[in-house]
Amino acid sequence: MRIYLTLIVLFAFAACTSKKMQNTKETKNLLQGNWWGTEYDEHAVFYIQGDTINYVEHFDRFKYLIRKDTFDLDTKQPHYKSLILRLTKDSLILKYLPGGEISKYWRQD
Repeated sequence: MRIYLTLIVLFAFAACTSKKMQNTKETKNLLQGNWWGTEYDEHAVFYIQGDTINYVEHFDRFKYLIRKDTFDLDTKQPHYKSLILRLTKDSLILKYLPGGEISKYWRQD
């Protein structure tokens, strides 16, 4: 009986882990592309390609990580983190941590 319970727990854990990995992959897929915001009218604020975010104005490039609902830049400076409030194929709303400022971005095709 213990073996069956152990197997059930292991399968449940594996299913949850797989779903988290799938959600992270889906999030990364939705983030790919050019994103515009209120800061600039004529060009994108940033674009994401693979696991790198590129800021257009300053030519800055950073690796990023997705942890649950948090977008985290991998920098040597103090960490830049934001909470992903909404992410669809054409809109992104971030809440910067710890300040709480909310920024809205959109994608144009």
